[in-house]
Amino acid sequence: MGSDVWHSLTISELQEEYETDIINGLTEEEAKIRLSANGRNALPPPAKKSKLGILVNQFNDLLIYILIFAAIATLTLSLVKANGIYSIEYFFDTIVIVAVLVINAGIGFYQEWKAEIAVNSLQTMISDNTVVVRSGQSRLVDSEELVVGDLVEIRTGEKISADIRVIEVENLRVNESALTGESEPITVTTSPLTKSTPLADRTNMVHMGSFVEMGRGKGIVVAIADETEVGKIYEMVSSIASFKTPLQRKLEEFSSNLAKVILGLAIFLVVFGLAIEFGLNSGQVDPLEAVLDLVIIGVSLAVAAIPEGLPIILTFTLAISVQKLAERNSIIRNLQAVETLGGTTTIATDKTGTLTLNQLKLVGIHTLDQTLKPEEGVSEFPDMLEVLQNVTLPIVDSDPLILDPLDRAILQEFKERFNMVEYSHHFSFDSERKMMSVIVDGELFAKGAPDVLIGKSIEYRGESLTDTVRESLQSRLEELASQGFRVIGVAKRRVDSSKLSDDIEVLDLEQQLDFLGFLAFIDPPRPEVFHALEQCRTAGINVVMITGDHPSTAYTIAKQLAIVGDQPRDQVTLTGTDIDQMDDEELQELIPQVKVYARVTPAHKLRLVTLLKDRGEIVAMTGDGVNDSPALVMADIGVSMGIAGTDAAKESSDMILLDDNFATLVDAVEEGRRVNVNIRKFTNYLLASNISEVLIILFGFVALAIVNPSLLRELIPLSETQILYLNLVTDSFLALALGLEVRERSIMQEPPRNPDSPIVGRTDLIRIVLVGAGIALLNVIVFLVLLGPVASWSSLGHSDVAFVQSYTLTLLVISEVFIAVSYRSSKRVWNIDLFDNPLFIISLVLVLLGQLAILYIPILNLLFDTRPLGLIHWVQIIAISLIVFFGLELSKRAPESTLSTSK
Repeated sequence: MGSDVWHSLTISELQEEYETDIINGLTEEEAKIRLSANGRNALPPPAKKSKLGILVNQFNDLLIYILIFAAIATLTLSLVKANGIYSIEYFFDTIVIVAVLVINAGIGFYQEWKAEIAVNSLQTMISDNTVVVRSGQSRLVDSEELVVGDLVEIRTGEKISADIRVIEVENLRVNESALTGESEPITVTTSPLTKSTPLADRTNMVHMGSFVEMGRGKGIVVAIADETEVGKIYEMVSSIASFKTPLQRKLEEFSSNLAKVILGLAIFLVVFGLAIEFGLNSGQVDPLEAVLDLVIIGVSLAVAAIPEGLPIILTFTLAISVQKLAERNSIIRNLQAVETLGGTTTIATDKTGTLTLNQLKLVGIHTLDQTLKPEEGVSEFPDMLEVLQNVTLPIVDSDPLILDPLDRAILQEFKERFNMVEYSHHFSFDSERKMMSVIVDGELFAKGAPDVLIGKSIEYRGESLTDTVRESLQSRLEELASQGFRVIGVAKRRVDSSKLSDDIEVLDLEQQLDFLGFLAFIDPPRPEVFHALEQCRTAGINVVMITGDHPSTAYTIAKQLAIVGDQPRDQVTLTGTDIDQMDDEELQELIPQVKVYARVTPAHKLRLVTLLKDRGEIVAMTGDGVNDSPALVMADIGVSMGIAGTDAAKESSDMILLDDNFATLVDAVEEGRRVNVNIRKFTNYLLASNISEVLIILFGFVALAIVNPSLLRELIPLSETQILYLNLVTDSFLALALGLEVRERSIMQEPPRNPDSPIVGRTDLIRIVLVGAGIALLNVIVFLVLLGPVASWSSLGHSDVAFVQSYTLTLLVISEVFIAVSYRSSKRVWNIDLFDNPLFIISLVLVLLGQLAILYIPILNLLFDTRPLGLIHWVQIIAISLIVFFGLELSKRAPESTLSTSK
């Protein structure tokens, strides 16, 4: 029998359907038979990330594949040159590239494994035992041994371990927010409901994962394991195919294009070189040696083109941001999530606990003609305070002491004004009467559902309750409810103490009441959320509320927070029922105008997130319940709650908010935007640097082919070891510093970057090529000039060539230092604070010290084949380097202000 009918069965039908006894339960023998036939009441454990899996994942990237190819190529060349001429040099290159791969994998592995440890530490241990009645005896059993048809006792403080149709209640209230999203605990009933009753309104059912806040009851287990509502959600989650993050997609496209360019340039160089060698120097060339030498030069060019440091810099930048976010109450479970956060275009947020405080607050005392704040209300109407003092009592249900959320809110407001009271009779709230009452000194004081109290009243504030006044009170109640308030009524009456007895019928007492007024409660918005939502508006991020709460409540909170404007509720709000009546095309048309989705199920949330993504949105979805898991998995960024979140939600998410606060999420989006901007900065810088190195080799090769082809394989502007040094030291240190630049002041005042835009845009690419070509052209001209007259090139000694290469290398290093300074900001360098990123200054100093070391320390001269330079050479190099720097600066737009960054 399906879950769509359990709630509609009568108790006798339930007993017949499941062949159980509602008094004695199943026999032990029958329970064993059913356990053997249907299996244990256990969901499959969530897939945990293994250490090996996390480590292997660090190498699953096309850019990493390119580096692995470079390592294999250099290792092969070190072995091919068996005579030892190149073996040490190429073997050193191999070691360096492998070190890059290991360090990159190590950083990524450490960060993701640390996040897994943090997630595991947040898991809440829950009771795994349940009290069942079998053969007429109550006994404690392992929850996994529950079977369909078991008679279960439900008690305060327990977590429900199966889906149960309730048959007996005593003041039973259950929090099902983890499953339904409903913020308030439900009052459980036993009467059958219609088949069409939505999940959130099936008050005669309690479901796996729900928590018993107060009271007790009994029920029949109707579903276990994957047949429960929670089990269906787990199946929904497992059916969602994995997808790549925007950063992964962009990096794949970038790496693919880069691989094609590298391969094309290397092939061109080798083919062009062979054509020159065999065309102009035919008969004088050893074919095998020529091919091998040209392949070596091709590999040098490929190594120059590969940004070896990019994976480490990217991983390190993301890891540093993950650490920053951890200090600001956000745990990021995978590094790419940081970049995805920065690209967020839509935040689909839950209401309860995320936008609100998840605690009821008494906000108003209302009569027919007055609306007063709580303190004003009880001062104006002291009889209200008298009632509240007497009915706001802790309800003792064995151990521990339990407070109703409404009582907690009243006590929070008036605890300083309340005195201890002694009551002679206490009648607890139940779902049939929908009210509670106490008798103190001959007076009955009551609170409960306002319509019920009005129906039982004969007076209104001491005056006769006419039909006209009764209708006015009902209208007032509907008005307050439509504004999203949780409303209760209060009333009182005199009773004849002489007629009171222990067995008196409560229904006889709770009549002929004097109705006093209404109390309005609401789960108030978090104060900091107002600013966070304003940040979203200025940043062009669309915020929609997706909640299981009542539409009126959701709309009221959305209006208070300015998520919706002055539009009527029906224009900006859809319910789960509305969604069910639309196909995807109809729903897509309404998505741009709808800001609130209420009374939704897990399937609705999943559908909405899918449709938002189909529109090209980058979606961050918040959630805390099991019901949120499918949507959290489907969203580009699944954001779960660290305090109120269920284990299932945390395991399904990319990010966990330790304080359950929407404002923390917006802070993370801001950090993500900073990371996005910095990724583009250091990527553009690295490409400009690498292109300059590639073009130096290419231009130098072509120039030599034209001027003196006989020396084509002998004279190159830079050796491969020098190029590797540039990539791993000069470029990487400065690029890493660019990755840690402080955020721009206007970062949350600009619309989100187009999700489909590549890491390097067309304008960026043009600037990169021009910068790279400019630096390369200057370096090649200097290289050729320093070689001297063409006729003397063949007589140049090794030391002469080493000096020229040292000069060229230093010129390239200083040029790259200047362009790194330029890439720090989109504004001109004289309009920014050069010292707001101390790490950049440190990196710059380290790069210069490194260059001085390889020029002036003898052992490094030997390793890098360099020679010392004189003071005049340094002056010349700085002057030449400034040419491209000023050209790059002048290409920037004029600054709008003199400040570009802030901390």
